[in-house]
Amino acid sequence: MGIAFVLLVGLSCGLIAIHGEASLAGIGTAIGVGLVAGSGLLWYLHWILA
Repeated sequence: MGIAFVLLVGLSCGLIAIHGEASLAGIGTAIGVGLVAGSGLLWYLHWILA
């Protein structure tokens, strides 16, 4: 479930970049940043719910 959440956040950032007509490097960067942000959000959710 956690992996799906992280992937959802990462891919949604990539889709936003595609919608904004970003370059391929920009799309990759957006996905990478989204994966990092999703990981941070998942850690935070585990922390506040534990």
